Amino acid sequence: MFALNPFAGLGHATHRPLARGIRLAALATAMGLAGCAAQPGADLPPFGDTVQHTKRLQTHEPGDDAPALGGAKAAEAMRNYRSGGAGLQPLPMSSSSLP
Repeated sequence: MFALNPFAGLGHATHRPLARGIRLAALATAMGLAGCAAQPGADLPPFGDTVQHTKRLQTHEPGDDAPALGGAKAAEAMRNYRSGGAGLQPLPMSSSSLP
């Protein structure tokens, strides 16, 4: 019959040093490979730089030129603003009308 333990016939004295040697070799290999692993993210910029850059792009500073409006929707918004909001219809507010 097939033995589950291949060292069963060798006796206890032979089994222990061989098993210890295999474990030590596996541990040494794992330690050696772990020491060679690269630092993940070492080539990436510091965390948060992208967010700070995007915030600077989207922030209007005093003295910056404002972009010109264009298009039909912008023209309608300017007409409504200059007329004081005349012609605007209030929208009914309900939970079913929300997007």
